[in-house]
Amino acid sequence: MTERKVRVVEVLEALVGGTKKHVLDLCLGLDTDRFEVHALLSPLRDSDAEGTTRSLRSAGVRVTHTPMRRGIDPVRAAQCIAQVTRYLKQVRPDLLHAHSSIAGLVGRVAARRARTPGVVYTPHGFPFCMHSSRLGRASFLAVERGLARWTDRIIAVCEGEREIAVTSGVGQPDQCVVIENGIEFPPTPAIQRDEKLSVLALPTNAQVVLCVGDLRPQKGHRFAIRAMATVASLVPDAHLVIAGEGELRSELEAEATRAGVSDRVHLVGTRTDVPELLALCDVFCQPSLWEGCPYALIEAAGAGCGVVGSEIPGIADIVRDGETGWLAPAGDARALAECLVDALSLPVDARRRGDAAREFVRDRHSLERMIAQTAALYERLAGTD
Repeated sequence: MTERKVRVVEVLEALVGGTKKHVLDLCLGLDTDRFEVHALLSPLRDSDAEGTTRSLRSAGVRVTHTPMRRGIDPVRAAQCIAQVTRYLKQVRPDLLHAHSSIAGLVGRVAARRARTPGVVYTPHGFPFCMHSSRLGRASFLAVERGLARWTDRIIAVCEGEREIAVTSGVGQPDQCVVIENGIEFPPTPAIQRDEKLSVLALPTNAQVVLCVGDLRPQKGHRFAIRAMATVASLVPDAHLVIAGEGELRSELEAEATRAGVSDRVHLVGTRTDVPELLALCDVFCQPSLWEGCPYALIEAAGAGCGVVGSEIPGIADIVRDGETGWLAPAGDARALAECLVDALSLPVDARRRGDAAREFVRDRHSLERMIAQTAALYERLAGTD
């Protein structure tokens, strides 16, 4: 390998949730002796834009703000494309790596105009797989297919996402690679169960079902709440704890009231003690409607939790029904309830499946592995490997 650093520009609009974590982990984890990292970020949806910028710059990442917006706005998109094109012509990177659909559009069109040598795209969940109108899905698919022609590599964060790309005609098999999301696995914290339950205002005999994620439609929390009506009738001590905040809080509270389980559903807001909640819970629930590869699930599996999840790409890649957890069709509250009752009623089986999940993700989903594979791809594309 030559001594020349690879100059890479990471581009992201959706500075929220897992996409933010992914990009920050890459920016902070790439070897500064091998890479010069630039980050073009939109601060509009970042709840801590100043903190994000500060932490990146302190690590030597060159940060520039570009006000990309979620949604379809041709005028705004054109302005952002022009701004990013000027930036790329000035910086002249070896490659651009765009993340998620908005930055995927802006970044790839700008890279084409600026003649950036290498272009990489990570969808983090394709927009045509999300719940929208038929016309909307068809439009998103057409855009993704068109932009793929200007993309050297499409990185899927799980095998299921790669299969979607190939079967949908978004990318060719040799164009699509899998680099799974990875985390640093913390040690299991020691907790006093009774004390932790008391802090959460739960009874000492509670059997805890835990969801972790922003309160938005994608995460499917309403189906977990509806499932609790059945679960509570069969498992009298069952309680659902939802850790996260977002636009649907009032709607989810109303859903719990309608289902008659407001005393069994606890929306505890954004938490800094998720590892302790994972150590406390009896079952972890991921009822999402669509995903890339959810970090909360990786963390739960890494903690050895018995997991119940939706049978969708990104979740089914980790949760193997009967082996590493339970799967239910997405959006099916009745089937979800059956899985939750099974998991709560069979604690030995839940532990067995949780142990298998821990072994699986700790082998495949480490942060070190994710960064090493991404770095190797960058260097191959830049010709410095």
